[in-house]
Amino acid sequence: MSMNPQTFFSFLAALFKPTPLDPANEIITTPASFSPQTGANFDPKVALWLINATSLAYSYERTPNRLIPLIQASDSSKRDILYVDNFGLLDLPGLSSFKNLPVNPKAPLRAPVGFIAPLDPTDDGVNRIVLAIRGTVNPSDVVTDMSYTLVPLTSKLANLAIHTGISTAMYTKSASLKRSLKEQIFASLDKYLSSTGQNELYITGHSLGAALATLALFEIATAYPDLRIIGYNFASPRFANRAFAKSFNELGENRTASLTTFRVYNSEDTITNLPLPIMPGVKETYAHTNDGWVFARNTGLPVQNHILTTYEAVIRGLNLGL
Repeated sequence: MSMNPQTFFSFLAALFKPTPLDPANEIITTPASFSPQTGANFDPKVALWLINATSLAYSYERTPNRLIPLIQASDSSKRDILYVDNFGLLDLPGLSSFKNLPVNPKAPLRAPVGFIAPLDPTDDGVNRIVLAIRGTVNPSDVVTDMSYTLVPLTSKLANLAIHTGISTAMYTKSASLKRSLKEQIFASLDKYLSSTGQNELYITGHSLGAALATLALFEIATAYPDLRIIGYNFASPRFANRAFAKSFNELGENRTASLTTFRVYNSEDTITNLPLPIMPGVKETYAHTNDGWVFARNTGLPVQNHILTTYEAVIRGLNLGL
């Protein structure tokens, strides 16, 4: 299935017109307690806690102190907020149609996109860190979403291609911070990793943030083979070609530490089927990483099928005492 760009953008506009972009739609109000991942099976308790963490990535601007009781009961100074440029993506190649996108001249130059923070110590002595990235909330994010051409991951890995908007958001240096999102993540990770004990990293994100979190997981798993990594990502769109998906799915084969990942999605969530495998002007085929953990919940509203609160309701309702 394919469609021309005008039809594709009209389709997305019609799909989301009834509901404006509003971070409040993604705020989880019922807290979940932390439970460490044990084994390789999907754990609803871990998933629910990471949904809460992802919700914090959406709500940080409004209620930053919500991070403290969920992640850190004591030392809230040990947390790093991750940023991307607020409107820097408007200069992406091939997006001249977005040049007239309304821009608030009073908007900040950068926007928080997530956080990385160490958890409070536990009795088992494992040093645990969480990385969470939010989804689309502003016009700059929409431009990121729409930039669907594929570009090489790196010059040395040219066969691995990823979504242009995702690549720009992850690897372009912020004009205000002089560091890319990847560089911010790695700097924080190096700061919080223990040099003596066992480390464990939890990575999560929703929608656009799920794609960015998956890419971050790929980078981290490659650079830190001794780091145990657990990834639960929710409602991720496709963001890479088949070669990247294959490489991602094989990440655990050459690592010392375990790697556990779950792509959680609603089969009724339209966003998880975008970009389409065949997109106009794109020579290669888009593909998802791994098979995913799927459920079916049709609320009757496309946006409602996608938002984080719907995912939270399904996982909380698995009758497991959550």
